[in-house]
Amino acid sequence: MSSIQDDISFDFKGLGQISNLINSTLDIPKLLEIIMDAAKDLLNAEASSLLLIDYKKRVLNFAVVAGDKGELIREIAVPIGVGIAGIVAETGEALIVNDAENDQRVYKAVDQKTNTVTRNLICVPMRVKDKIVGVLEAINSADQSQFNESQLNVLSYLADQAAIALNNGDLFKGLAKARFSLQKRVKELSILFEFNDIVNFAISIQELIPMSVAFIRKTFNTNSALFYLFSPARQELVLNYLQGTQASNSQQHIHLSRDLKTYLARHGKPIQIKTDLPQELSGLSELNLNTPLLIIPLFTEGNLFGLMFLWNKRDSKPFSPFHIRLMGHLASHFSQAYANLKLHESLLVQTEIKQELKVARLIQQKILPSTFNTPDDVEIQGVSIPAEEVGGDFYDFIPIDEYKFALVIADVSGKGIPASLFMALARNTIRTEAHRDPNPKKVITKANKLLTKDSESGMFVTGAYFLVDTFNQTITYISAGHNNQLLNRANKKKVEIIKGYGRPLGIMDDTEFEEKIIFYDKDDTLVLFTDGIVEAEKANGEQYEEERTIGFVEKSSHLPVEDMLTAFKEEVTQFTEGNPFIDDFTLLITRL
Repeated sequence: MSSIQDDISFDFKGLGQISNLINSTLDIPKLLEIIMDAAKDLLNAEASSLLLIDYKKRVLNFAVVAGDKGELIREIAVPIGVGIAGIVAETGEALIVNDAENDQRVYKAVDQKTNTVTRNLICVPMRVKDKIVGVLEAINSADQSQFNESQLNVLSYLADQAAIALNNGDLFKGLAKARFSLQKRVKELSILFEFNDIVNFAISIQELIPMSVAFIRKTFNTNSALFYLFSPARQELVLNYLQGTQASNSQQHIHLSRDLKTYLARHGKPIQIKTDLPQELSGLSELNLNTPLLIIPLFTEGNLFGLMFLWNKRDSKPFSPFHIRLMGHLASHFSQAYANLKLHESLLVQTEIKQELKVARLIQQKILPSTFNTPDDVEIQGVSIPAEEVGGDFYDFIPIDEYKFALVIADVSGKGIPASLFMALARNTIRTEAHRDPNPKKVITKANKLLTKDSESGMFVTGAYFLVDTFNQTITYISAGHNNQLLNRANKKKVEIIKGYGRPLGIMDDTEFEEKIIFYDKDDTLVLFTDGIVEAEKANGEQYEEERTIGFVEKSSHLPVEDMLTAFKEEVTQFTEGNPFIDDFTLLITRL
């Protein structure tokens, strides 16, 4: 930099402004124009330009021109290896030419195009991550002097700044692309979660179909939808539900020919028809569909049970690949819900469902530990009260060795029989992995992979796993999307909130979980619970909330654990004024 200061008057303030702009703006074209104007002014040149390499065409294109006749110059493409700019782009070596009129290397096409004379010029390469992406050049010293090495350093510095700007622009484009992809994935998951609430809470097939079709029609912005159910007795598809005026005149029956059955089985996923129906679908011609059509075959255990049609989109556009993929997921979830409800209806025909649920509840309660073989000086008491006959909450105590044991608190999405079945699966999966290796991160990571494979109905588990080491007086834990838990510090007489982190189990098999460690003292009390406690509410909708939970722990932590548990149940019951819990009530208290 000393050579710059010795030979020319250098505008450090202007350079600083360029650096600030690079760090504060993503308007790359404007920023490059500022850099080239600075090059022209700092080098006292009549013109300056930035050329970018098109490696496919092997040419340099004028991207920015500061000076007269810029529009004419931008039309010129300079071959790589030809002219001073082409040579610098090819060799990566900067050049100063002070007798351009007599130098055979100078590319005369620019002078001829603009009717000008290049007397002298200076040109430097521009690199991004060690790759030459273009060149910067300054043309004709305005005071008739020769260009020198100091000016070469200035132009090289400006080339570096232009390269930084271009690299920032590329990074931003990459981030924007990643963000767009993430937004699509988030949108897809949000739709799936919302749809899962619909299919999981439907109590019959008669309720499932209209609710699902209405949701899908709204999501895909279509005016018309049809749903056909397969009739084994008639060996045909029978119209079950329709929405939209154009669907009202649709045929009531579709003969399930061998060709149609084979065609649907071969595709197995949503099929978009943009023009004429294939030969195999000729039997559907009575539908009179004249817009892009989405055909959704529905299968359970490999057998076709239904057929859905969506068409007449409000924007008149074809269904996008995103829509088709999303519809495939929705169809899978719908089919699973349909199969579950079919099974449920079969059970209702065969047995008295209430008696079955009573038995299920008894079995579920037996799963939960009632005795705790803990190390000395540790007291544990737990309770789980399902909001319905059976619930999705559970707690567990897993003895490891003389000094260690694991505690689990968890809440399965949904309610009723599906949640209770998934609850048993989740509990057994976590318990099995804990016996293999009690390390929290290994247990939760492996359990998540296994539960994700078995979570085709869209169910998931929020939970927390605590490994207690009484020898070192540590608690190592992982939260998988579970609500906050509490640790009462006996000596400090203060309740510490154990934050819930991470994504629930059963959603994505590559989820990373964060492990935390807490040191505890004698008589500290660990209070684990599900959101059924904080969300317990009065008839007016007022909820018990976390603040009241903390207050109760503070005022009752002096009690024996069994008395504390009883008092907790009584307080929440009094708060709800006798109203039934809207969610499962699960509580596990450990005096350390």
